[in-house]
Amino acid sequence: MHLQLNLEDEIRPWLRSLISHQLSQGLSVGLRDQLNENLLVGVSVNEDVTRNQNEITMKSCITEDYSKMKQIIHMINLLYDSEDMLDVLEVERAIHICMVSVKQEYGGQGIAKRLLEHTETLAADKGIIAFFAEATGNYSAAAFIKKGFKIFKELPYKEYEFNGEKPFGDMKKHNALRLVTKKLKI
Repeated sequence: MHLQLNLEDEIRPWLRSLISHQLSQGLSVGLRDQLNENLLVGVSVNEDVTRNQNEITMKSCITEDYSKMKQIIHMINLLYDSEDMLDVLEVERAIHICMVSVKQEYGGQGIAKRLLEHTETLAADKGIIAFFAEATGNYSAAAFIKKGFKIFKELPYKEYEFNGEKPFGDMKKHNALRLVTKKLKI
């Protein structure tokens, strides 16, 4: 999904505080190309979600008026519609897969699948069996579904409204924001 965001002005100012919290939990994974100077080619940024935690979210990290980001946050909030994912998954602890990203030239090589597999293994080793994520595009949704995730809810981009406008109404490549879930069999 390409939202024409300015990386330096609209993302970098708040991304570090969000990601550093998630990385500090030790549940995020990355894959490197050892044949190409150990280049980082994919990451899965994951968050340990428990009841009554003081969660650091995109919404809490963004203090400036970045209208595109506010549209995205609003849409994600609508998708969750005050759902408590721990109740939905019937667990006390889950992994929120906040972001799966693969370097463009490494796409189609199963890297997203491997990142999700490593995430599941790492979580299971810590006794965590439930997962949820927002799949923002068709490719990420397909990767999650291939790994056994189910679509819990979806919000079509062409139907989403923000302040009376449809900011993503002309999106052609991707058609919906999806909330996906998975629970490992124990």
